[in-house]
Amino acid sequence: MVMIDSFSKKNIRFLFTGFSISALFYNFLLETIPKIGIEKKVLEAYMHQKIEPVPNGQRVSFIKVYRIWNGIEKVSNRSDIGLLIADHFTLEKAGIIGKLFMGTKNLRESVDIIKRFLSLMINNISIRYEEFEDEALFYFDIVPRFVMPFSMTECYVKICYNWVKGYNDLSILPIIEINYFAKKPKHFEYYASKFPNAKVSFSQLENSIALKKDIFYKKNMANPIVSYDYILEHAKKLKSNLLKSSQYTRKIVNQILIDMPEGKCTIDNIAEKFDISTSTIKRKLKSEQTNFKKLLEYTRRELSISMLKDKSLTCEEISYLLGYSEYSPFFRAFKKWNHCSPSNIKKLGLHAQKNQL
Repeated sequence: MVMIDSFSKKNIRFLFTGFSISALFYNFLLETIPKIGIEKKVLEAYMHQKIEPVPNGQRVSFIKVYRIWNGIEKVSNRSDIGLLIADHFTLEKAGIIGKLFMGTKNLRESVDIIKRFLSLMINNISIRYEEFEDEALFYFDIVPRFVMPFSMTECYVKICYNWVKGYNDLSILPIIEINYFAKKPKHFEYYASKFPNAKVSFSQLENSIALKKDIFYKKNMANPIVSYDYILEHAKKLKSNLLKSSQYTRKIVNQILIDMPEGKCTIDNIAEKFDISTSTIKRKLKSEQTNFKKLLEYTRRELSISMLKDKSLTCEEISYLLGYSEYSPFFRAFKKWNHCSPSNIKKLGLHAQKNQL
């Protein structure tokens, strides 16, 4: 195993290059500091720097988050700090995504929502969901795992645990087995008391949790929430610009708008829904001097500008509703389309609102 002590600060910075966290989670972390019994000024004194929130739309380097997290651990002198922080990241705190998570037909559908949302929030999370007979298994990692505080991994696990438990309206979620890559922590008794019937192991090859599969297919009695509803107002504006287009192009764009928030907007999926071949779609769009890739890009480009001017939406919520699985592809695409970052549009929108007051 590679030890953290064998890495210089330069090596660690290189490892974290490209890793970033959303403003939503970073600001949540700052808001949580006094709630977990830490004075902000004490943490600032320990870190020798001021700690300030960042505007919506900005991404925060993982090095910056890591330093704050490490400072919180040192100042609190607690090994279970990740568990405490996680309890404050409620479904309400997650905004639109929390509502979508609770509004699916069953928990299996919600798994895809949480996977995509967390990958947008923290772009170095790896998640897999697999089913074996009567069990469902989650595999998860925060990369690079050997330089991550164990409490950060625990925070992620506890957030998922709290959300799944809330979905099923259970006081305790019946977990069969928990495996952690890290060594046994000082607060091991937490697991013994919270999961008395579960096998909990540390120093394993992978992080994973095993649960009974039927939990994920229990019917949700609440009214389902359709993710398309969250882009409907913006989509109406886009559709009005397409009235001059041919009927078939409008038909494909309409299906793109419906499928996109689910993260399943591909020509193959649309062909299956229309019960035709992909070659038929390609041929008809070509006759109208366009193609599926152009229509998807056009839809995302036009919606992104409209939605970024909506102060009620965060950049991560927008990238989620546009069907992205990670934030960086959305960021790169937006820069290519508009020659500026999403956060620049957010700032312009806020300035425009202030000038109107």
